[in-house]
Amino acid sequence: MSILETLSALMKGLPSARMGAHLGLPLEKVESGIKQSLAVLLSAIAAKQDIAGALEKLVQTAVELERSGGLKALVDGSPLATGQDNAPLISRVGEMQTELLNGRAEDVIKALASTLSMPLDGAKRLLNQASLLLAGFVGEQLKRPGMNGPALAATLATERPGYAVWLPPSLASWYADKSAGPVATKKCSRRWLPWVLLALLVILATLFGLKGCGDEKSADNPAISSTSGPAASGAVDSVKAALGEFFKLLLPDGTELNVPELGIENRLVKFIKDDAQQVDPSIWFSFDRLTFESNSNTLMPGSEEQLKNIAAIMKAFPKVHLKLGGYTDNTGTPEGNLTLSDARARSVMDELVKLGVQADRLEAKGYGQEHPVASNDTEEGRAKNRRIDVNVTAK
Repeated sequence: MSILETLSALMKGLPSARMGAHLGLPLEKVESGIKQSLAVLLSAIAAKQDIAGALEKLVQTAVELERSGGLKALVDGSPLATGQDNAPLISRVGEMQTELLNGRAEDVIKALASTLSMPLDGAKRLLNQASLLLAGFVGEQLKRPGMNGPALAATLATERPGYAVWLPPSLASWYADKSAGPVATKKCSRRWLPWVLLALLVILATLFGLKGCGDEKSADNPAISSTSGPAASGAVDSVKAALGEFFKLLLPDGTELNVPELGIENRLVKFIKDDAQQVDPSIWFSFDRLTFESNSNTLMPGSEEQLKNIAAIMKAFPKVHLKLGGYTDNTGTPEGNLTLSDARARSVMDELVKLGVQADRLEAKGYGQEHPVASNDTEEGRAKNRRIDVNVTAK
C-alpha cells in the first residue's frame, strides 16, 4: 500500500464523518478532498531535488502536532488545524505549506475548491488537515528504525506516478517533472545523514523526553539509523530505480565509481569525508544492491558490483575500518536465523578480503531477526529485514 493509500485509509469512515461535521461538509467530499490534498503535498515533496528542507518542516509540524494530541487525535476526527485555539500548530502548518508549495498554497486551495465545488474556507481547512495528517505520518515513520530521509525520498520517487491521478486537473502540470511547478528546486547538498540524525533526535527527545539517541546497547543496535535494503529480495532493478540517478563518484585515489545518488557508496563516502561526523556505533548503512540465494549465505552474481565499489572505497580511504552486520526476517527459528545472518555477514567480509581489503580492517557479526527495519507481516517487510548493514568503526 502506497503512502497516499495508507493516509487516505486513516481518514475513512468515522474519522471523515467527524471531520465533515466539524467542517460542515459531506463525507464523500472530506474523503476526496483529503486524498487530493495529500496527492498535492506528496507530489510537491517528490518534485523537489533536495527534500531535506521539506522534511525538516514536516518534522517540526509533527512535533507540534504531538503536543496537541498527536496523530491519533487527528485521525479520530479532531479539527486540530481549523481553529485559533491551536495557533502554534496552525503556524507550523503554514510554514510547512510555504516550504512544500513554494508560497502558492492559495493557488492550491483555489484548485481544490473548484474541483470539489466547495467554498475556499472549506478547501483551506481540508488542506490544513491533510498537511497535519502527512506530518504526523512522516513523524511516526522517522521514529521507526531504518526509515530516514533517503529511504523516504526513494519511496516517494517510486510512488510518484500514482499521485498524479488524484491531483486537481489545474495542478497536474505543476508536477509533470522535477523542473515544473511551484516547488523551488535547490541544488542538492547530499548531506542527508547529519540532518536525518538531527531529525530523529528532535522527534525522540520531544515526544518521549529522551536525553540521547543511544544507550549501552547501541553498539549492537544498528537499527537506530540504518537505511533498509532488500539484501535477499532479488529485486535489484527496482531498487536501482528507487535510489536515484547514477553518477560518477570520484574517490581520493582517482578511482571513479558509477553509483546511484542515494546508494550506500555515496552516503558512506560522504560520511567518511565529513570531519563533523564522528565514528558512532549507532550509525549504520545498508547495502542496497546485495542479494543472497534463498536460505543461504551464497551471494548472487548481481552483488559483485556493489562489493567491488565498497572495496574500492576502503582502498581509497586506508584508515577506514568497517563492521558488517547480518540480519534476517523472523521466518524460521531464532537460532537458525542467527546462524544464517552471521554466515551472510562473514561471506560479505570474505568477498571484500578477496577483493583486496585487509582482513584486520573488517569484522562481521550476525544479529538474526533482531532489530527489524520493517514489519515481518508482509513479504515486502520481510525482504527489507533480510539485509547486510555497515558501521564505520574507524576513519
